[in-house]
Amino acid sequence: MAAYSQKYSAALQKDFQAAFTNPSDATRAALKSDLQATRDAIKNAASSAPGQIKADVDTVFRVLDQQFSALEKANFDYTKLAQTDPSVARGLQDPNFVAAAQRLTAYGANVCHVAPPTTG
Repeated sequence: MAAYSQKYSAALQKDFQAAFTNPSDATRAALKSDLQATRDAIKNAASSAPGQIKADVDTVFRVLDQQFSALEKANFDYTKLAQTDPSVARGLQDPNFVAAAQRLTAYGANVCHVAPPTTG
């Protein structure tokens, strides 16, 4: 998880911001590339996650994989996402996902000594 956090957090933050403010083909392509790399990294991490966080990694991966699939169907265009799959936002708000993500953030900070991603 530490490698994921360090390698992909900044790129994803930048690409999400660009996709929201300027949903061009270039920003969608960058977002797609970073999301694919992130999905692959989390999938790999899930297969070797320590027992104490395995369930949380699996929960986060399942929701992010659903998000990726919905974005893929919308050609990584957030303006079309609600039309393509209006339920997609609910996955990120699910209490189980939120709790798992919080525990993984805490694990990363306390065990791996990786600073959580910043927003803004």
